[in-house]
Amino acid sequence: MRIRIAGALRKARKLNNPGSAPFSVEAWVALAEKLENRCTYCGKTVDPSDMHMDHIVPLRRGGPHALFNMTLACAGCNVSKRDRPLLFEWAPVLLGGKPRWDKSAPRGKRGNPWVPAAWRDESGPLPSVLAQAKDHPELLRAIRVTEAFFNGQGEAAA
Repeated sequence: MRIRIAGALRKARKLNNPGSAPFSVEAWVALAEKLENRCTYCGKTVDPSDMHMDHIVPLRRGGPHALFNMTLACAGCNVSKRDRPLLFEWAPVLLGGKPRWDKSAPRGKRGNPWVPAAWRDESGPLPSVLAQAKDHPELLRAIRVTEAFFNGQGEAAA
């Protein structure tokens, strides 16, 4: 785990992402325990050895490597999210998105279920989306962090 955390910090520094702050393995484990080892995006319980650290705002999009920008994800959700931000280009499974392993989901740009264009407008997430996510506090936190980052507020929503 230390190697993963250090590697992500090196990548953030290489990309010149502002706001990156080192955090300890203990802090990450505490966050995972607080989330009861559940994936933020689909709600599935994740074995601690299989958990992924997911940057809510991806490093390639300028997101910082800091604990406020981290959440727990299962392998399927983390791999399918790739470097896409929530509600801008990727739909979490808890909000109706399709995970990567769903073979019935259409592939390609036409009818792509991962692009939730109808889930937000120019002012942010639609009230119906927020109501749907209300039972999932970590998902709501991820939505707030993403929206704040892309509105130029940085760590304000954390």
